[in-house]
Amino acid sequence: MSPNEPQEKLRMAIFYTESGGTHLNTARAINEALVEKSGEGCQVDFIDIWRSAPFPVRYLPKIFETIRQWKPFSRWHTAHSQNKLRVDVFNWFASGFLRKKVERILAQTYDVIVAVHPLCTAPVLHVLPEDSSPPFIVVINDLATRNSFWFDEKATLTVVPTDQAMTYATQSGLSWPKVKNLGVPVLSPYRQRTESRLDTCRRLNLDPEKKTIFLAGGKMGVGPLEQVAQKVDETRNDINLLILAGKNESLRQRLEGYNWVNAVKVFGYVDDLWNLMWLADIMISKAGTGMLAEAINVGLPIILYHRVPYLEDANVSFMVQHGAGVWAPTPKMVVNALDAYMEKPDKLREAKAACKRMASPGAAQALAELMIKHATGKYMSV
Repeated sequence: MSPNEPQEKLRMAIFYTESGGTHLNTARAINEALVEKSGEGCQVDFIDIWRSAPFPVRYLPKIFETIRQWKPFSRWHTAHSQNKLRVDVFNWFASGFLRKKVERILAQTYDVIVAVHPLCTAPVLHVLPEDSSPPFIVVINDLATRNSFWFDEKATLTVVPTDQAMTYATQSGLSWPKVKNLGVPVLSPYRQRTESRLDTCRRLNLDPEKKTIFLAGGKMGVGPLEQVAQKVDETRNDINLLILAGKNESLRQRLEGYNWVNAVKVFGYVDDLWNLMWLADIMISKAGTGMLAEAINVGLPIILYHRVPYLEDANVSFMVQHGAGVWAPTPKMVVNALDAYMEKPDKLREAKAACKRMASPGAAQALAELMIKHATGKYMSV
């Protein structure tokens, strides 16, 4: 090929499925970084292999999303996902159901294939030929939860977000040269603010001199968010309070009907969550992985008021042990934790510093660079 001849685009496939927002947001962050690194030199296909799977398999991610809050199920799932034999049996059946679908997809030529969901690892690897397949990279976005669905020794590279996840990967049989700790890829607005605090306050009609508290219940506004909001508003009269109800429309309408003491803004589902995080001084949140990773990168301490039993226990321990969060599972405990941060500036500064130490703002860019090197044959393991 001559220097003046246009080069072929690199083709990347990112396999995901929509069970919670974390996995899709990871895929979007990777795509954004690839565009940043290569301009128009990469074509990225987002592929949800479960959505178009045969009945009834196609409904598994949605069913999981619905019943994951149910304690008996979350306990069963946690035990199941940490048992390699059970995981291998499930993967064998799932891969059989998905095989034809994956074969049709992989009939196209890809330079690199990435999985950002644990249920996308085995079904793709079971189809890829071992001798001539493109590099296959697993990107784990569970901060501290052990989930054997992620780990497969046939993967070219497994990217983990924390030292704890690195330990789980090597304990699961992966050799350390095939595991890299890069952090959780997040979108660029969580790495650098796009709007000043003053501009955001003006846009939302808030007093920039007051501390701003951001209360978020995830995509569906789960947990005792309403009770926590009421308790915080009753106890303090010196704050701005932002409340994210997500897609829980009935909750949003109830919250908007309250006669609040403080300046309160209620939001449904928002596309610019980062602006609310950058505005906030303290966040009160459920213990979802994606929300925690984004808050850490913003440098935002978190009071954890809710977690999915068993599935998110490790996230709570991770945040508390690193000094970036406090576990407060009742409205009264939330208020006590909030008072401690508000009345002791040193404590708040320490928590913000802990977030900065844990942050991985360059994770998506480092991963994009690795993917391009793998695609062009320039990657060297160290």
